[in-house]
Amino acid sequence: MNNERLFLNWSQPALPAFVEELIKRYRDGREVDLSNVIVVFPGRQAGRRFLEILTDKSAGEAIPPRIITVGTLPEFLYLPKFPFASPLTQKLAWAEALKGLQRDQLEVVIPQPPEDYDVDAWLRLGELLRRQHRELAADGLSFSDVAERGQSLESFNETDRWNVLAEVQKRYLQQLDEAGLWDQQTARLFAIDRNECQTDAEIFLVGTVDLNHTLQSMLKQVAEHVHVVIHAPPEESSRFAPLGNLQPGEWNDFTIEIEETQIQVVDGPQEQAEQVALELEACGANFSIDEITIGVPDDRIVPHIERFLAMSGVSTNWVIEQTLPQSGPYRLLQCVASYLEADRTDHFSELIRHPDLSSWISQQDFPVNWLTCWDENVTEHLQRRTQVILGSGRSAKTARELVRVIGELLKPFQESSRPLADWVGPLRKFLLQVYGGRDLNPDVQEDRLLLQATQKIHEAALEHGRVPAALEQVVTAQQAIELTLDELRSEFLAAPVDEHAVQLSGWLDLPLDDAPVAILTSMNEGFIPSAVNHDLFLPNRLRTHLGIEDNQRRYARDAYAISVLLHSRKRVKLIAAKRDARKEPLTPSRLLFAASPEKVAHRIVRFFDDREEDLPAIKTGFSTQREDHDFRIPKPVKMDEPKRSFRVTEFKDYLVSPYRYYLRHVLKLGEVSDSVVELDPAGFGSLIHDVLQEFGQSDETLQTDPVQVSRFLNSQLDQLVHKRYGSDPLFPVHIQVEQIRHRLKIFAQWQADWVRQGWEMKYTEIGFGKNATLNLTDGSPITLRGRIDRVDYHPKLNEWVIFDYKTSDKAQSPEQTHRHKDEWVDLQLPLYRHLAKPFGVQGKVRLGYITLPRTTPQIRDQIAEWGEDELKEADDVARKIAENIINEEFWVELDKPITWFQEFSGICQDDVFGREAVV
Repeated sequence: MNNERLFLNWSQPALPAFVEELIKRYRDGREVDLSNVIVVFPGRQAGRRFLEILTDKSAGEAIPPRIITVGTLPEFLYLPKFPFASPLTQKLAWAEALKGLQRDQLEVVIPQPPEDYDVDAWLRLGELLRRQHRELAADGLSFSDVAERGQSLESFNETDRWNVLAEVQKRYLQQLDEAGLWDQQTARLFAIDRNECQTDAEIFLVGTVDLNHTLQSMLKQVAEHVHVVIHAPPEESSRFAPLGNLQPGEWNDFTIEIEETQIQVVDGPQEQAEQVALELEACGANFSIDEITIGVPDDRIVPHIERFLAMSGVSTNWVIEQTLPQSGPYRLLQCVASYLEADRTDHFSELIRHPDLSSWISQQDFPVNWLTCWDENVTEHLQRRTQVILGSGRSAKTARELVRVIGELLKPFQESSRPLADWVGPLRKFLLQVYGGRDLNPDVQEDRLLLQATQKIHEAALEHGRVPAALEQVVTAQQAIELTLDELRSEFLAAPVDEHAVQLSGWLDLPLDDAPVAILTSMNEGFIPSAVNHDLFLPNRLRTHLGIEDNQRRYARDAYAISVLLHSRKRVKLIAAKRDARKEPLTPSRLLFAASPEKVAHRIVRFFDDREEDLPAIKTGFSTQREDHDFRIPKPVKMDEPKRSFRVTEFKDYLVSPYRYYLRHVLKLGEVSDSVVELDPAGFGSLIHDVLQEFGQSDETLQTDPVQVSRFLNSQLDQLVHKRYGSDPLFPVHIQVEQIRHRLKIFAQWQADWVRQGWEMKYTEIGFGKNATLNLTDGSPITLRGRIDRVDYHPKLNEWVIFDYKTSDKAQSPEQTHRHKDEWVDLQLPLYRHLAKPFGVQGKVRLGYITLPRTTPQIRDQIAEWGEDELKEADDVARKIAENIINEEFWVELDKPITWFQEFSGICQDDVFGREAVV
């Protein structure tokens, strides 16, 4: 007996018409008894909407049917004889079956097999084979079928591979059989072969136009109970198979009637979101928000649409509130696994920065600034691992305690490899320790997501305990965590439904949606229709030959879906983008070209025209224009007392930006980061300075032999590096140390020659403890502070030279760094004169640099040629700056943006268009 085919004209949405048909068939008086009915939909969203319409149209008098998705239908048609193997068990069984091959067989499938101990790699291969098996078995094929049928395909040279895979498949099924489990796909084929499919229920297939061959075979065995609901007019019946499947060949030349006004070409994701807002505005007078659905084939543009509409005051419903990999617990376990793998400092820094663990740490007995202490220690010592924490100060003490406390928290994970199921307890204990003390409210979004995430992770971990003993893997804690997370990679956390929000739907949900307005985004190739051209095992040509899902079937499915939309909706807008979020070019969907030659030519020109299509301005109600900023640059606050003490190096900061001077020198703000991977310029220079300080305090300053000087410098460098960075610093530090060693070697040659000229090093690193004063124009003094790197004296010439070591990559003269267009931009060297006076440095005093740049020929002295008038001018500039600071003149708007002080760019809104001021 054949199944029934019921055509619902696509001049109206399918679900309301289908509900009316069911009520007509099953009404008995006031009651509509559907208890013996199974309604099958492609996805859950259609099932939920169907139930709403049924309740409304039956006035609540209907006994609802069982509502399922097409993927779960087979198990309603036969009785499985054994429990099904879970996806994890299947993956493990495939991996074991693959590992059991001889090496020469294995290399036919995988030219470079993983090592036996690489559990993760084997499981990835197991997952790959599991997917291939599932897809092929869904269409009634085994791996041996591919090997056999492929031989009749021209240029097919994969017979040996598929024959080996057939052996792997046989071993896989044997392993499940020995464990008393069944592979679900194989169980379905078993039921078909033995004609075991049966049901007493009436099955209605709604919109299921792409059934696989296995399900079709099962339905044919119960055909008298099957009713296929096809959303199309009867005259299109030749385009559908008896069970409602599309006939792909019948859709190749099908003309899709799209009006030009229904197409909008825009640039990228942001413009797609803007176009959606324009469409909503256009619909506002005639349609309510619940009569509009936005189709999003590319879910990557969902955030753009949500954000743009939120700014316009429109809420959205999207089934995914957050993917599980975006959740706090998932990311925390990722951080834990990374740290367990290698005990690296950067992984530890990432772990303790995780907001959930950071919150837990703050509840322990740590100072408030524990994270700053850690960052300071990391930046200072650049340790590769956390096994030894260097330093003796407050930051080092806090860092050691952090490592100890986190070590205790992770102690259950530190044990040696054990069976996978044995890690369930430590994982649960860890999550309870971090999250158990929280008072969670399911009505609060953050708490609801946390509860969902931890529940999914716990359920996935429990699944490890159900793996048969023969397949159980012995793994480390890191591997167990990563395996758990891998199982959850595609999971998401569901969003609550807002009845007053516009619906966002995936492409496959859209045909059965009954909203009168459909706005479809991403009308581009790769999305509508999607395509598979680069499958490792099943390229499109082989798919077509085997009769499984290929690009032709995908095209037919999407051509039908777009036709349903165009015929059943009152208003349809199709939005095609020229570029994706990465600015990569997109091509328009070929469905747009299923038209007359004239329309095709017009649309090609329209899409590839470089000119932007004009979009009308968004009117009141959807405006995203803001008259004011939510974020303002914070204004300076009056100081408790005037600043009267100044480092000689800070005046240049005021000359660059008075406001940023205020942030750095008054508020004492600064940037501390744990993301350093090498010595930053300051750390690089500091190491050189410290070596040269040790040199300046030794008797070696009198040496005229550059080899002896170099030997001493090398010795001091090695001692300082070991003391500061230990025996296992980050690898780039080793390279930088050798770069410093090379510079010091050239410096030793200059130094020896300088001494031979008669110069003596009198002072090194002086200034602290003997501050100088500078009188302002009103006679009041200010204090000058600083540290002079080096002061040399020539007895015969009776001359002094005040030196500053400069270690930047590029050598610049004092004139280049201190003056610009005859104006002072830095006052460091001129003000050193005042700091040196208390040490008897008077008379003829010259100022200069000893430059130690990357270009070694420029490692030398560079003496400034400033006269007394210029130096007095520098003093006057210092007085003026000091007076401005004392008067708290910090809010000074600049003529143009600056590139310095990037640590304050966020506060100063450097990257904000239309910012309040340039400061």
